[in-house]
Amino acid sequence: MSTSCLFLGPSVYFGVDRGVPVLRQGTEGVAHQLQLGEAVALAFLSATGQRDQAAIACAAEIENGARWVDRVIDRYWSYFDGRSARPLDFNWLKDVNFDAAADSKISRRDAAPKSLIWLVTLACNRRCPYCYYDVLPHSIQRGHTPRDATFSKTAVLRMLAEMRRIGASNLYLTGGEPLLRSDIIDILNEAQRNRIRTHLSTKYPVDQILACQLKEARVDSITYSLDAGHRRLADGLAGDKGFFDQAVGALKALSRVGLDPEVNAVATRVNINRFNELAQLLVDCGIRRLSVSLFIPPPTHRTATEKLTPAQDDSQMIARIRELKARWSGELEIRLGDSARNRSATFDSSQPVCEVGYSELHVLPNGQACRCRYMPNETRLLLGSLEELTIMDIWRGEPLNVLSSPSRSMYQGTACESCRSFNRCNSRGRCFASALQNTGKLAAPDSFCQMGSIQ
Repeated sequence: MSTSCLFLGPSVYFGVDRGVPVLRQGTEGVAHQLQLGEAVALAFLSATGQRDQAAIACAAEIENGARWVDRVIDRYWSYFDGRSARPLDFNWLKDVNFDAAADSKISRRDAAPKSLIWLVTLACNRRCPYCYYDVLPHSIQRGHTPRDATFSKTAVLRMLAEMRRIGASNLYLTGGEPLLRSDIIDILNEAQRNRIRTHLSTKYPVDQILACQLKEARVDSITYSLDAGHRRLADGLAGDKGFFDQAVGALKALSRVGLDPEVNAVATRVNINRFNELAQLLVDCGIRRLSVSLFIPPPTHRTATEKLTPAQDDSQMIARIRELKARWSGELEIRLGDSARNRSATFDSSQPVCEVGYSELHVLPNGQACRCRYMPNETRLLLGSLEELTIMDIWRGEPLNVLSSPSRSMYQGTACESCRSFNRCNSRGRCFASALQNTGKLAAPDSFCQMGSIQ
């Protein structure tokens, strides 16, 4: 989205409450506590409406000033819809309780989610053998919404309007195949009208017409999944003969309209040694970015899983990806996907693992909010339906509170119960999916447990 005009909206309150700088939309009741660097950056943005001018001014006053400006633009994007400047005023500093303002940094949990990740449908027109989900077969020729995508359009639009009010500026659409939902373009356009940035993950055969529709809806980022630069190998990893040609056509169509897609590839046993082919294809197609994720075995056993599981360990796989990055430096930006970063030897056990309940909320195809979209059938992780409740009802509700800060009693009989790092794991966010997959229990050590090294 354009950052040419970044004035705070007229109904946005920016000031000091109880000694702490805050930002909120009208009378919504969601007060975002600001760090002092954020507050200073907002003061300059409110006056200039320009990212570059605010960054220069802010950098002259505080350390890392430009970063603070980028931080507040990213976090509070939906609040920057004003048309007039506010006077540059720092009188609010006299009302700041600097001890209280410092304390506001202790909690990692946001007053409202920054992002919603919506699993639009579990239906898909591909049959990727590595897919984490048991997808529902769906042909694009059918021309109707998949049967599991029952989150009503009325409730979706209500959700988007609330996102704007509470400062939840990002909506990630994934699946399955999100473009199978017949009203998805209407939803993307409504998100744009509500200043919600949209991020789409897809493997759809995007033609020029659809590419133009996505451009008009101002989709902020598109991640296209393609695992190989060789036709037969790419078709096999998509489980769909003809996929490779459709994917190349889609990437070219998206690039022609200026959407600049990023390609994501899953590193498996069969393609880890052939990524140079993929890199060359992307360069030839004008694609500038590639992310590589590590293969994660799905929770349900499949014959194909054994054939795809890499012979090398994670560190060797990550080393290969870094070699690829060095080889194509200057021609293609290559980065490690989240799964690779979290499983690298340099992973910091104190860094966040899961953001659900802290800055994210996950939503299932039927509108149910949940603690983990990777376990859509796990009823113990459901938080409430957005058909009936608001985002903030769920964000402040007891089910999410319990799962975000579980008690030791939930972990009775496991190593977690008496672990001295129990609260640290609560703070970093627990991975219930890996705990269940590894131990058969939700309340158990997860894959990021560092118990052995700290006890």
